[in-house]
Amino acid sequence: MSVLAPGLVFIDDAVCAEMKFFILAQDGSPVGVGRAKVDAATARSMKKGSIVRTRRNISSVIVPGAAGWEAAVTANAGVLEDAESSALGFVQEVTQKNPQLAANVSYSGEKTASPRCWW
Repeated sequence: MSVLAPGLVFIDDAVCAEMKFFILAQDGSPVGVGRAKVDAATARSMKKGSIVRTRRNISSVIVPGAAGWEAAVTANAGVLEDAESSALGFVQEVTQKNPQLAANVSYSGEKTASPRCWW
């Protein structure tokens, strides 16, 4: 699924190609997430073509109220526990298969911005 140039209403100047961000309806409600194929200036100049490659959207429960890390962690506790368990299992499996190698776990603290874009 893609978001096409003719549907663009607004795009934040900070959008760069390959940036991940939320896609909002004109009323500000979220309609999807995606990765920009082009930067904001290029997107504004396009008459046709795909601007955003969207991710497969799945149904979500939206809980209105104040947002914050504590609420996000609580709301996603099951998903976070599954991800942690999967990561630990992977590290243990690789370590067991390669006992001659010293254990080394890399960490990426990717920082991503989520500018506002309306479609």
